[in-house]
Amino acid sequence: MTSNPAIFYKAIRSDSSYQQDLTRLKADASLSAEARYEALVVPDIQAACDLLAPQYQQSGGDDGYVSLEVSPELAHDEDGTLAAARRLWREIDRPNAMIKIPATPAGIRAFRQLTREGINVNITLLFSLPQVEAVWDAYLA
Repeated sequence: MTSNPAIFYKAIRSDSSYQQDLTRLKADASLSAEARYEALVVPDIQAACDLLAPQYQQSGGDDGYVSLEVSPELAHDEDGTLAAARRLWREIDRPNAMIKIPATPAGIRAFRQLTREGINVNITLLFSLPQVEAVWDAYLA
């Protein structure tokens, strides 16, 4: 299962179940828009991971994953992607979570490091064979 910031945006704007939490989060001036977003969506990702945990366990880890994307603003920022991915991985704290990062050169470098660290990564925005080959080479490394 994958999540998408645009879909979450629409749900947060229109679904009444988010409104009370959103109002509370907006009242905290110390929180950035991204921090408010993550405070709303991380529990949803955790709940989805918990829902798919039996499938994850029964498949021996071959299925039952849920992904959450790092901020698209980090697409060309390797260090920012690494920091965000590590933070989201810790916050979600589920073995069947995946952190989604783009197949940009910075994202592929981050992918290489994150997989080395044992963080599950879902690559997104793969549009060309050279990108696929770069991701594959990073994975093998």
